[in-house]
Amino acid sequence: MRFIFIFLGFCCLLFSSCIDILEDIVLRKDGTGVYTYTTDLSGLHKGGMMKMFLEKQEGKDKIPDMDSLITGKELAAKDKEGNSAIWEKVTMRIESNEEKELYKITFKLAFDNVDEIAYVMKNLNKVSSSMDKPGESNNNGLSSTLGGLPVSYSLVGKSFKRVTEAMPVQEEEENMEMMKMFLDDATYKVVYHFPSKITGTTLKGAQISDNTLTKEVKILDIMGDKKPFDGTVKFK
Repeated sequence: MRFIFIFLGFCCLLFSSCIDILEDIVLRKDGTGVYTYTTDLSGLHKGGMMKMFLEKQEGKDKIPDMDSLITGKELAAKDKEGNSAIWEKVTMRIESNEEKELYKITFKLAFDNVDEIAYVMKNLNKVSSSMDKPGESNNNGLSSTLGGLPVSYSLVGKSFKRVTEAMPVQEEEENMEMMKMFLDDATYKVVYHFPSKITGTTLKGAQISDNTLTKEVKILDIMGDKKPFDGTVKFK
């Protein structure tokens, strides 16, 4: 998947909304739940530019059609110094289909408590990068966005809280300006499902429908010191 991060900027200059990220949490009464982090790169298939780039950079003429499931055991093996047991609860699915113009990466964690989300999100990029070939790396600001944010959650009684650390910026100023242009139309959306009706939230601009909270922003609005999803949600 290394070539994705090289190609994203080139592609996004030509096509809007080529990146969409969805963060979805289903929280149960006992504090367990399911965390799903989906990166939709389907816009990369449009216009024939994918084929042009692959022929030049990779010696290929297309992304192979696939529906591949990476198990927690495979990811756990890449986190030898950390908490490998958490990765046993994880699956990562990669879907690609040129005819359907589909390219989607879905990461899912069946957590026992919300604290586990923080660990996997802070280490997701490290673990997925370690699956590249030796000497290859996608460790930059853009890949960090696609590979997970340094974010943590807490649940005290019926109060749910999200806290995000500042997005690490490792790019030179010129590259950052180019990245901002690339990501202008890219979106990041959160959807939280609670076990009972939501009674209030500090997340400005969020939409609430019974037990579900939804908020969407541009990816540029989560970089640096911007933290549009941080806040508290209370439920019955």
